[in-house]
Amino acid sequence: MKIELENKHFTLQKIKDGVFAALAKQGGGAVANAGIIDLGDQTIIFDTFNTQQAAEELKTAAQDLTLSPITCVINSHWHGDHIRGNQVFEGIKIISSESTYSKMKELHPNRIKKKERF
Repeated sequence: MKIELENKHFTLQKIKDGVFAALAKQGGGAVANAGIIDLGDQTIIFDTFNTQQAAEELKTAAQDLTLSPITCVINSHWHGDHIRGNQVFEGIKIISSESTYSKMKELHPNRIKKKERF
């Protein structure tokens, strides 16, 4: 079931109650896919897209869909199209493996430090 959403970065697809796939649109700032998981009293974001603009839309969609606070972001791996939107979730716990964290620090430090918008 697709959920209609007005943005150029992704479409949402309901996988099952409380689980949504954010599927990247061609030419948008998402580039890769992401996910929203509603646990009832909290929401988890899985990956944060390639741009902060797409991540802002993801954050808004999660807040509108779940009405519960986003408590953590999970980064599946270090590729930029999965982690460059992390800055949008400032103050929210970000979970990744040690190798993912090391690669992010090694390969993306300037963009992360500057909170650069792409």
